Amino acid sequence: MLQEIVVLEAAARRDLQVTFPTATLKIDYSVVSASFNAGTPLVLVETQYRIDIVPEPSDGVNAAEPFATLTTRLAVSIIADRNLTEEEGLDGTLDPAQGLANRSGHPYHRQLLRSWASDLGLPPFEFPIDFSLVEANLKQRADA
Repeated sequence: MLQEIVVLEAAARRDLQVTFPTATLKIDYSVVSASFNAGTPLVLVETQYRIDIVPEPSDGVNAAEPFATLTTRLAVSIIADRNLTEEEGLDGTLDPAQGLANRSGHPYHRQLLRSWASDLGLPPFEFPIDFSLVEANLKQRADA
């Protein structure tokens, strides 16, 4: 059962000398950590998005450096239906908790990132509404 979602970090950086170049979004998603204490039902999963907005080389700007970076990190607390054992942390029993954290936290990441982008005066970009689209993209990149 989902207990709470807490914003741990919402950060944005933008080089104000670069004005709306043609750019590429580099989106990185990760599960920063997943932890629990044996003998309790609490599972804590931290998830993070980082979006680097990198100018195209034709804009006369160093294309290796992003001109804007948006980062969000959330802590998702989940209560299992029983107290957890040390062995369950090693055998994959807790993997569904990560999936629940990903799906539950995604709308918060999405809203924070879109809000930051708008506040920074960046052109609007579409961010997947459903986390399954993000998962599919990450799997495709991993398989390549």
